[in-house]
Amino acid sequence: MSETLLFDGTKPFPKKALDIQQALKKKLEERKKQLQKKKKLITKKAAITTETVNIGKNLEKILPTMKDFKWRVPDCKFLGDPIDLIIFKGLSVSRID
Repeated sequence: MSETLLFDGTKPFPKKALDIQQALKKKLEERKKQLQKKKKLITKKAAITTETVNIGKNLEKILPTMKDFKWRVPDCKFLGDPIDLIIFKGLSVSRID
């Protein structure tokens, strides 16, 4: 309480009160800028995550058509999420191993 600044609100603010007010406004502006930066960062991260997930989902669908894919495409059954596909070796010739 001894450090409290008391003044009459009907009269002009004392210099000390104005200085405190300015300091608080400055801190508020700094926090506002920090929050805006965080918001942009979160939005950017969300967009990158969405793009990555979409690419992954599309890649898992074309995986069986890749040159180095070891199994026969007719033996593959695509499931999606969370398992990409199951291979029934021999399914295409009616003889599953």
